[in-house]
Amino acid sequence: MNYKILLAKLNAKGVDLLGVFGGSSEITKEDVCIILAGLSERVYLYARAAYCEDNECTKKIVQLVAADFAVDKNFIQGVLFDHIYPNYCRHCDAGTITHKQCKHCGGVGVKRMSDRERAKLIKRSRTYYKQKEKLYNKILDEFSEYDSAIKAHFSRKIDGGKDYEQARLGA
Repeated sequence: MNYKILLAKLNAKGVDLLGVFGGSSEITKEDVCIILAGLSERVYLYARAAYCEDNECTKKIVQLVAADFAVDKNFIQGVLFDHIYPNYCRHCDAGTITHKQCKHCGGVGVKRMSDRERAKLIKRSRTYYKQKEKLYNKILDEFSEYDSAIKAHFSRKIDGGKDYEQARLGA
């Protein structure tokens, strides 16, 4: 099962756990909490912040990462937002409108944020962003590593160590 869907079960606004006609769910909120056991504190906080929209965990992960990289919290919040929410291409409506290859996003429907957009996210000038671009990308890479750790952890817990994609495809 997709780990992002499982994590959404922890969100009060997420997936309905009660079943459709009074039945019980196959996987409950408690099951997902047990699956999260064993993650490092940072990865756990990131998972709750990214996939469950948990504001307390968002504050904590922002504080931890800001302390590591010696930058302000707005900077980290901007990077986190950039990582979690894709920048959908408005020219082809995220790849749904046209069958031709979009020259703005390459036909994938998602494109990299511009320097100006990223500067706006971190609440700084474009010049400041350009000075800190390597750091910005390094923090993005760290969040990507957290995603990989979550995926691997869920794979070990649920699928007995099978590769996540193989398990998903039933191979």
